[in-house]
Formats: sequence, C-alpha cells, structure tokens
Amino acid sequence: KSMLIGRSFSDIITPPGEAELILRVTQDTGSVRDHRLEIIHRDGHETPVWFNGTIYRDETGTGKGILATLRDVSQQLKTESELRDSLQYYLIILDGLPNPIWRVSPEGWFDYFNQAWLEFRGREEDEEKGQGWLSGIHPDDLQSFTALFDAVMTSHVFFFHELRLMHRDQTYHRVRMYARPLFGQDRSFRGFIGSCCDIEQARQSEERARQIEREKALILDSSHDQVIFMDPDLRIRWVNRVVEEYTGMLSEELAGRLCYSVLMKRESPCPDRIPAVFQDPPPAGRPARHAPGYGLRTWLLIPSFLSRGW
Repeated sequence: KSMLIGRSFSDIITPPGEAELILRVTQDTGSVRDHRLEIIHRDGHETPVWFNGTIYRDETGTGKGILATLRDVSQQLKTESELRDSLQYYLIILDGLPNPIWRVSPEGWFDYFNQAWLEFRGREEDEEKGQGWLSGIHPDDLQSFTALFDAVMTSHVFFFHELRLMHRDQTYHRVRMYARPLFGQDRSFRGFIGSCCDIEQARQSEERARQIEREKALILDSSHDQVIFMDPDLRIRWVNRVVEEYTGMLSEELAGRLCYSVLMKRESPCPDRIPAVFQDPPPAGRPARHAPGYGLRTWLLIPSFLSRGW
C-alpha cells in the first residue's frame, strides 16, 4: 500500500497511455464500466483486470476525484479461452458428421454450416451465412418455414419441418429439418443447433413401391381366378376382385381373417389340404387345383413361394 500511494496510475497499468485515456474518458462521461486493462505487479508479471470508475462529488456537485475498482479477471478469461477451444473442438466434430448441420445465433443469424451442408448445397459458407441459404428453399415452402422460424425464435422450443431445398445438382430435394434450442448455464437463450436429413431418395423409393403395388393389384384384379395372398398362419393379407365378388366382402374386410373360415366355412384347416401347402411347396408358377365346389382355380400366395390351392 505504501509503495502505491502517491504514484501515478499509469505506472502500474499497461498498455502504455491506456491509463491516461481511461481516466480522461471517466472524467468526460462521469463513469466507465468493464474496461479491459493489465495491472503490472512488483515482480513484473501482468494480470488482466476490469476497470470500473466513476466521478465522486461533494455536496455542491463539484467533482472531487475518481473512485475506481480493478477486478482480477484472469480466471474468467482462462475459462472463456477453454470454452472457445472446446467450441472449436466440437465444431471440428460437427464438420466430420455425415448429416448437414447448421447453427443460428440468438438474433436469428445463421452463423455456422458444417461441411456436409456445404457439400449438399454446393455453395460456400459465406454464401449460406446470415439469411443466404433461404434462397435455396422452394418458393412454395419459404413462407411456411419463415413463419415457423419466427415463432420458435420467440418460444425457444424444439421444432422440425419438411421442405424442398435446392441441391447441388440444381434440383429440389425434400429434406426433414430438426432443431433444438441452446441455453447457457444462466438459462439464457443462445440460439439453435439444427440438422437435416435428405429424404428425397426414400420418398422416391416409397413412390416406386406404391406404383409397383398398384400395378400388381391391377394385374391380379384382371385375373379370372381367385387370388388370395396370406401369411404362413393362413390369415388373409389381400384378395383380388374375383374373391371379393365371391364372398361379397372387400379385401380390407377380409384382411386378417383365416382363409378357411371365409372360403370353406370351417373352424380349422383341411387336414389333407392345408398342411401339404407348407410341407411340399410346388415350383413357382404351378396352377392350383380346382377348389371343391367353387368352379374356379384358387391361387394361394404365401410369402416366399407360390403354393397350390385346394
């Protein structure tokens, strides 16, 4: 204490000239808060501090001097540095993930896109940042997404959304986006982290499967034979139009029912017929025997082979 009294403030503060500047600003404005300085110790090492200063006045309002505090923030700065290093570490991990990932700030500014996103879009990160990536959303999907985004920026809740996004091949791919809010230790809102999944290929595969099913049903419905597709436990999955006409029931109504209870009015399978279906399956394509009393051939389609009928 005795070594400091009477010395100039600038003798113990670095960088040079910063002490005079901050004192002058305090005098001109009346106060200064959290200004970063370095205080020089007796052994020459330096410690980062926050300078907080205010003019103190007498009862007439005349300024009498500056009341200042210097708070050691070395641990705080160390922690912040470790957090930045940790953040950089996780960003490196995110860059290696196969799913496109993005991050948005508390102000709604998209400030990060990982490598998978940039490869999907075929654009540079600077082109995507901010609101740049929104130009890739299909015009018919843009309004619904922006309305949802504006809402969650206020409510700070998890959300997901499907939209069409321009791919690097210059076609729109349907993607499913997921995002969760980020919060600091003080529970303050820190933005969102989100990812998206390209479901275009899956959607096209599903559509092809539906088309195949439609074509199969059309072909089987054109047959003049009864066609029954069922599980190995003899529960009906699907029947064609001829069976519907014969039973007076739709395929949806027959689904799940035991075939012998519907077609033969029996409570159990025919002992000399049905077991043979499973014991000795014939080559695929072999026609069924005539069903007794039906006057029609009945095809029993059981998963993994085409079996003979009754």
